[in-house]
Amino acid sequence: LMELLDYTKLQSETYPIDLKELSLTCIADDILKDCDTLIKGKGLTIEKRYTCSDLVMGDEKLITTAVSNLILNAIEYSPENTKIAICVEQEGKTVMFAVSNSLKEDGCADLSQVWSPFYTTKSNNSNGMGLAVCKRIFELHDSNYSCFEKDGLITFKFTLRRN
Repeated sequence: LMELLDYTKLQSETYPIDLKELSLTCIADDILKDCDTLIKGKGLTIEKRYTCSDLVMGDEKLITTAVSNLILNAIEYSPENTKIAICVEQEGKTVMFAVSNSLKEDGCADLSQVWSPFYTTKSNNSNGMGLAVCKRIFELHDSNYSCFEKDGLITFKFTLRRN
């Protein structure tokens, strides 16, 4: 319910974003620390590829929400005893953040729909709003974002302007 309310608020054309300098590596590390029990419970390995520590401009609360959604999805959708790769690297005047994880044997979602509100492949009580919230956060930040599948991995990535 909270994600639905957040999504509704974010849809406002006048939603105020509070741009500040922030570190994507610090945000990711904090989220990974909070998710340590989930990660260990599935026997997952986290591979960090942080080649850029530049600060970016973003709304810390919103970017933390987006990064958290991406990492939590990777944890949930990863088969046990596999690897999740988290990448932070420079791409021109931006910093790119990406999360990649192995796909379960039954394949993956309809990639043309993953950013749509209420779309989910989960059999639990998911409302399918997490990636729709991410999409709106990325739009509010004029971010380039994408999702693709290659070699049995699914990757979600976005960029933010370097400071």
